[in-house]
Amino acid sequence: MTEAWSAPGLVAEMTVYGALISFMGGQRMTDAVDKVGAFLPFKAQVDTRHGAIISPELFLKIIAPFDVPIPMMTALNHRDLRGGNILIGPTAGESVAEYFIIDFDESQVGLAGYDAAYLEVERFFRNCEGLDAGSVRGLISEDAATVQALIARADLASFVGIRDSIRQGEERVWANTEWEHIIRRQSMLARIAASLIWIRRDSIGRSAKVTLALYAGSQCALFLERYYGPSLAAVQTMFGADGKGQVQP
Repeated sequence: MTEAWSAPGLVAEMTVYGALISFMGGQRMTDAVDKVGAFLPFKAQVDTRHGAIISPELFLKIIAPFDVPIPMMTALNHRDLRGGNILIGPTAGESVAEYFIIDFDESQVGLAGYDAAYLEVERFFRNCEGLDAGSVRGLISEDAATVQALIARADLASFVGIRDSIRQGEERVWANTEWEHIIRRQSMLARIAASLIWIRRDSIGRSAKVTLALYAGSQCALFLERYYGPSLAAVQTMFGADGKGQVQP
């Protein structure tokens, strides 16, 4: 039976495959579906203007095989989301559904510790350059403790500053395809680190936490799809699918 979730104002017929497509986007879901449609046996049935809601259990089922350190995703909740479900949607800072408006207040942001956090992320990606997927996976696991230690010291690190620096870096190097894979990795881990920094702060609003987490999750999945490159056969084995988008009981 296919797992599906929906909410008022948000049309979402999410299957396991559909959720995987959503995570592999990192952009608007229309782009994501077009981008990886050939990778999967069908295209997700979702309202691509807004996003979709899935349960924490389904999220863990999708992300667990990749062993990526984003534990903040399992503990999110919001007054407009049922039962601790996780929001998967467009870029952070936008209205992702009529009933769910991001109230991220940039005036809350402090800059202390930002430079140290970003330099640490850059160091990680320099170490990744030229490595194969298996080696990169190992580095992510090894570096998780370093990132966590950095986060403990830099609890005022600026998510907005990291986000803006990523955008500036993308503008500088985007035309150079040789650097594209590096900036993609940099974006992924920077956003995860920024999310972890902010989610440990009690003062930040829950909707902002959801915003940061979905931002990091989408970037992480783009990285996974691009560099770990699971084949269709691997995905079918992972989720026990019959090749038609259905999950076997």
